Amino acid sequence: MQYALIVIDQPKVTEAPTEPEKRAKADWLSFEKNFPALPAHTEGVEKLAENVWQIHLGKAVKVLGDLVHSLEKWGVPYRVVFLQDEPDWVRSLGRLHADAAKTE
Repeated sequence: MQYALIVIDQPKVTEAPTEPEKRAKADWLSFEKNFPALPAHTEGVEKLAENVWQIHLGKAVKVLGDLVHSLEKWGVPYRVVFLQDEPDWVRSLGRLHADAAKTE
């Protein structure tokens, strides 16, 4: 396996949160506050969203270990999928980029 995608399950926000929802939110905030920030360009790591990371295992396996350790410590649920090859993402530039191209 060359890559890992890790998805951290963020707590749902409701108008009247239950005690378990409040604990889940507190765990998430503790994780965010205490997980060491990575340099913006850590080789082999791409943070795809606030809660989704793509990690090249040959270059940054320690980041995966640190991330899982921190998630376990704070009790934050997560999922990991291991991939043999780099994901072949289909990308959309979105409206912002399309609008910018029209004005050029």
